[in-house]
Amino acid sequence: MSLAFGVTLTACSSTPPDQRPSDQTAPGTSSRPILSAKEAQNFDAQHYFASLTPGAAAWNPSPITLPAQPDFVVGPAGTQGVTHTTIQAAVDAAIIKRTNKRQYIAVMPGEYQGTVYVPAAPGGITLYGTGEKPIDVKIGLSLDGGMSPADWRHDVNPRGKYMPGKPCVVYVR
Repeated sequence: MSLAFGVTLTACSSTPPDQRPSDQTAPGTSSRPILSAKEAQNFDAQHYFASLTPGAAAWNPSPITLPAQPDFVVGPAGTQGVTHTTIQAAVDAAIIKRTNKRQYIAVMPGEYQGTVYVPAAPGGITLYGTGEKPIDVKIGLSLDGGMSPADWRHDVNPRGKYMPGKPCVVYVR
């Protein structure tokens, strides 16, 4: 009875799968290696942002100051305050403004599939999530490292959204 109860509690866990600790153990397999705890300790924020200059302090960026009202808001269509439904559309709109003033793009919680290309332009762009936790906003595109250049071009630039004459242009050779 206690075993069945324990299994039931585990199955009813409210922890989302992407927030559960990994059950993988080092060294993994030759095709999918896993770092040991000692190896992984060098891949935390403290080590990742460490200076390459011996004895120098690690890079520790200060928090950004957000405006009371962002210039653009990305989120689901029909949601109050939303100006764009894709991050790229908001970036394009910021570039079209052609201003030296930093543009702030608030991204509402959700999953946003696709690429985001921010070209060199006057001023700056700050993208920030409006969720309570960083994991509330996910931006991604699943690409296969072994795909052909033509397939890559198709996946990264569907329907020619980065073409000459548009605010954000990517040239792929």
